[in-house]
Amino acid sequence: MTEKTVFHLPEGDESYGKRVFRNAANLLADTTVDSTVAVVVNGGGIEHVLTDAPAAEQARQLLDAGVELCVCQNTLEGTDYAVADLLDGVRIVSSAMAELTRKQNDGYAYIRP
Repeated sequence: MTEKTVFHLPEGDESYGKRVFRNAANLLADTTVDSTVAVVVNGGGIEHVLTDAPAAEQARQLLDAGVELCVCQNTLEGTDYAVADLLDGVRIVSSAMAELTRKQNDGYAYIRP
C-alpha cells in the first residue's frame, strides 16, 4: 500500500525550508514505507522554490524523485516573482489551502515540520 504525505511549507526561513525538504527526502528514503510525497508552498515558502534559492538543489532532487512541488497562485500573485523565477517542474495550484484540502481528502497525511 502506498502511503501519501503532504508537507506544508509556508515560511521563508532558510533553515526551515531545508528541514522540510530533508524531511521529505528522508521519508522517500525510508524503505519500510512506499511513499507518494507532495510539498505545498505558500507565503514566504515561495523563496525555497526559486531557481536561485539556497535550497534549490534539494528541491530539484525532490522533483527528480517524483515529489510534487505545488506553489500557491495567490502567493505568486502577491509577490514580485514570476512563474519563470520558479524551478522547472513546480506546479501552480489555485490556492495552498484548497490544495491542502484536496490532498487530505485524497488520503494524504498532513505534516508541517
